[in-house]
Amino acid sequence: MPVRPRLLVTRPTERQEPFGARARALGVEPVPFPCVEIVPDTAAALPDAAMLRAEDLVLFTSRPAVEAFVARRPLPWPGTRLAAIGSATAEALERAGQAPVRAPAPPFTSEALLAELEREPPLGRLTIVRGRGGRGVLEERLRERGTRVAVLELYRRQRPRPDEARRRQALIERPPDLVSVTSDEILDNLVALSGDALDALRPLPLLLNSERCARRAREHGFGGELHVARPAGDEGQLACLSAWVRERATPRASSLAPGRAAERGADRADGCATGRPKV
Repeated sequence: MPVRPRLLVTRPTERQEPFGARARALGVEPVPFPCVEIVPDTAAALPDAAMLRAEDLVLFTSRPAVEAFVARRPLPWPGTRLAAIGSATAEALERAGQAPVRAPAPPFTSEALLAELEREPPLGRLTIVRGRGGRGVLEERLRERGTRVAVLELYRRQRPRPDEARRRQALIERPPDLVSVTSDEILDNLVALSGDALDALRPLPLLLNSERCARRAREHGFGGELHVARPAGDEGQLACLSAWVRERATPRASSLAPGRAAERGADRADGCATGRPKV
């Protein structure tokens, strides 16, 4: 029986599935190696229902933001307009009991949402629900347009401390063939946690959620192919993974010209932008 390629999955423990099961169905062996932990901040004060209704929009930036809020104040919130940056966050709102009032804008980034909002009259009041230390691009740009922006930080991310035996097994004793990364912070933590395995990881192909993260990977010295999910998230990463598995099973000449920068990428029908390092 052929040996399955090993996919290092660096997302938080609670996000390993169902991604791992779907990756396994594509013919790879997912190897959990969480590089971030999500810790809810239960001391953060929540606005009351009247304050939420007064907002033009309550924007959630991530699934943990939804989960941290609704754990303390379950949905639905009548009269409150909710929105989400990404499709997974929108689905989390729907599962919790209230659909967002607008569909997320592909490719599901802050910049994509800003592009949509800037084509509309400025919002008067907006609350952003996110984790501590999130990117500030949304509030900065919207405040410049005159929107009163409140930021509610309901969880924090921290670097885990993996057991040394587990680290060696995942990265050294049975090294991976490719790596899935879902954020810049997870990539930074992977570099910090990999230790003496980092040089072996750097040539591997990466599955990433954004071209911004692809540029960061290059800055960290990763020189293999970078597969950027289109759209960002599980569906895009699984499409990239499926294409990688097919190409591994049937080797053929790459359709990409050597020297194509991964940051610019080459769009493909499978939902990826794939590129090679500059030479």
